[in-house]
Amino acid sequence: LVLTIMGFSAGVPDGNVFPLMILRMMQLTLNYGINNASAFAFASYGMLMCSLGKNSLGYRYGKLALKILSQYNGAEWTARVNVVFYGFVCTSNRPLRESIEPLNQAIHVGIKTGDIESAMVSANQYCIRLFFCCPSLAQTEKKVSSFVEQKKSYQQNLWLLFSKLILQTCRNLMGISKSQAVLTGDVMDEDEFLNECIQTKNRRLEVAVCMYSLLLSYTFNDYERAICIAEKASSVKFASFPSYLTLILIFYEGLTDFEL
Repeated sequence: LVLTIMGFSAGVPDGNVFPLMILRMMQLTLNYGINNASAFAFASYGMLMCSLGKNSLGYRYGKLALKILSQYNGAEWTARVNVVFYGFVCTSNRPLRESIEPLNQAIHVGIKTGDIESAMVSANQYCIRLFFCCPSLAQTEKKVSSFVEQKKSYQQNLWLLFSKLILQTCRNLMGISKSQAVLTGDVMDEDEFLNECIQTKNRRLEVAVCMYSLLLSYTFNDYERAICIAEKASSVKFASFPSYLTLILIFYEGLTDFEL
């Protein structure tokens, strides 16, 4: 139980800790048998397999997790298991758009059952999909803004940072910022964010800042800055950063190279 509760928070700053916790949860499940908490262990193991490039195997473990969850009728685990499966496992196997509604449901279930952290992690993944899949940037900005306020009210400060990053990116693209290529405006300051990442060793957030900053720099034709950001991102090795976001980083780096 302690490992499942620690899971998300332990996995964000340092990608080396979470895999060890996943393997320990699987070991306990194999030694003592399956219960409703085992669904999270299997879903997390599926995510680990996907991060290692074993997408088909990871997806099978994720589907097994959903089956265990259904069998034990563990409502209190629903949001936690669903965000791992639809937020991380499915991204390596299915189109992003397909997980939008399941993640939206996970948000509501998490809040209803008191699993606020899982609800807010679901909200992060939901916002990422809105940003890349929703045709209306204005609608995405409005939705992400509401989640920023919600995370403030729940004092979910760790997950609040990720939502602020997406919100500022939306506002830059909408022209609501001083410099469209730099993630600095009324929501956040890019330099302050990166300094905080370095001080707290939050490598996942650091890579995310680089990804959105690279996207903006390329979009607004600041190719020299884009190359600098790409080099910075490549120096931050983070194995458990979602594969599709890593591909987006590589994609925009490649586009920038073509321009220079």
